[in-house]
Amino acid sequence: MFQSVSWHEELTHASSQIITTLTSVASYGVFVIFLVAIIYILLISYPLSAVSFVVNWTTTVMTFETPFELGLLPGFVSSVLRTSTFVSSSSGWLPSPLFPVYIRNIHKSKHGSDSGTYDTEGRYIPVNFENIFSKYARTYPDKLSLREVWNMTEGNRDAFDIFGWITNKGEFLLLYIVARDEDGFLSKEAIRGCYDGSLFEYLAKMQNKDEGKLK
Repeated sequence: MFQSVSWHEELTHASSQIITTLTSVASYGVFVIFLVAIIYILLISYPLSAVSFVVNWTTTVMTFETPFELGLLPGFVSSVLRTSTFVSSSSGWLPSPLFPVYIRNIHKSKHGSDSGTYDTEGRYIPVNFENIFSKYARTYPDKLSLREVWNMTEGNRDAFDIFGWITNKGEFLLLYIVARDEDGFLSKEAIRGCYDGSLFEYLAKMQNKDEGKLK
């Protein structure tokens, strides 16, 4: 004997199938949008025509940094920097879709739990920079090991500032990854370059030095 199926059960089954299909389509759509956004950011941050190292910290708007001479994944560093600073450095309420970073407003990107090398108005505080090494440099007076970098970020933590904790650690760990020397130390020059804008030049010199050893 065949078991009869009521219209109510058929409707429930059909509705379930529709919901499952819509959920799959929505998930796929979100993934596509996310992928397109990532590609867009990378293309904006790293134009394909940029094959030379150009960073001018005296300009009004930083529209691209770059590249091959740093020995980094193309666009990686500039993408991270741009996506984290273009909103806070914008002059208006609506940021530009071209992801510009306005140098004159870069101090607005300052977060808590940092070293205090710059104040909230963008003024350089030399004593706070020197404190990084007087407090945490234990192996060498002018270099930091990975453990010392970690201890420094722990010492900078402000109470209840979860965003600042994560951001400060992320910034210094990224700096350590890209600027550490062959012995695994982060030099004073590299950290200073992160603050005064000469970091990319420092990385380019390191890369050229390494290439010279291979020849």
